Amino acid sequence: GWISDFNDPISFIDMWHTGGGNNDAQYNNPAYDKLVDEVKASTDNAERMTKMHEAEKILKGDTVVAPIYFYVQPYMVQGIDNWFYTPLGYFFFSYATQSK
Repeated sequence: GWISDFNDPISFIDMWHTGGGNNDAQYNNPAYDKLVDEVKASTDNAERMTKMHEAEKILKGDTVVAPIYFYVQPYMVQGIDNWFYTPLGYFFFSYATQSK
């Protein structure tokens, strides 16, 4: 399994870069690598997202990834306000209050 340790899709896209430490499948596609390199060099968020979508299309087209499981974290909260859940799966109750 793989989860992101920071809130950016590059955490997943970068896994399949040729020679990458997490590229266990030994996937190799120069067009994909070029897009990933361009994403890493860019500071323009719109450009980065567009290129990551293009890279994802290449990856899906090459049928490199076959997701069989998605992490879920069901939770039920009642009677508590001002708590936060981040996209990375962290709960924050620092400012939590009891509902009125």
